Amino acid sequence: MDWFRWWHGSVTDPKLQRVARMAGATVGEVIAVWACVLERASSVTAGDAGVTQGDRPVTRGDVVGFDCDDHDVLLGFADGKTSQIFAALVDRGLIEDQRIARWDERQPKREDSSTARTREWRERKKQPAGVTTGDAGVTHGDASDKSRGDKSNNPPIPPAAKPAKPTKPVKPAAPAEKPTRAKPKHALQLPFLMTSEMLAWAGEKAPAVNLDRETERFSDHFKGTGEPKADWPATWRNWMRRAQDDLERRGMAKPVKKDPNDTTWIEEDDGV
Repeated sequence: MDWFRWWHGSVTDPKLQRVARMAGATVGEVIAVWACVLERASSVTAGDAGVTQGDRPVTRGDVVGFDCDDHDVLLGFADGKTSQIFAALVDRGLIEDQRIARWDERQPKREDSSTARTREWRERKKQPAGVTTGDAGVTHGDASDKSRGDKSNNPPIPPAAKPAKPTKPVKPAAPAEKPTRAKPKHALQLPFLMTSEMLAWAGEKAPAVNLDRETERFSDHFKGTGEPKADWPATWRNWMRRAQDDLERRGMAKPVKKDPNDTTWIEEDDGV
């Protein structure tokens, strides 16, 4: 099992309390997100999913690909809460360049346990024959000869062989299905421009939303978090849906008539 080091006093660290104030969250919510971020950084391996950070491949300690939306669901937070906390962690310098600050100083180097076991086995092989480590395991020639002399000279009688059980016919294994390859994720390219198709969609699905203002907020948010996405137009559509829903809940817009047969949002799982 892999581990990462959690420092004593982390739950009372004043930096996390300041992050909570900046993000408008409780200290408990910040600690929960911080633990998830550390676990993500610990589980990253070199070249993870082919993602790079700048000119270098990701290594243990990087948090590239940390999905704030998934953690909103995992931790039971309101939409966007994890993103606010993540951005505050970046502002306070706990995360720098999509990497835990001072990770190499905070975490011990891991030793390959299989290498250690191999080394111990080779040391045991170097011991003289008939001698084992520890006083209780030491044997001598006289003791071994005596034990051999006490044994009967009669050859042992082998046990009667049990009848073999009939084997059941083995069903041929079904051919394995080829796994579908996930779309590669990439950071938001600025400036983010709305296409004519996006504007037409917004006129139907989010008519009350101020598109220019919300798109500016959308760009600033993902520029600050640095989250990579596989489909940025889908992410933008989900952002506008939430903005429209928020206006409807506050009574500032008439509800948009939704088509019960419209399932396109299911495929847009890379959104906000």
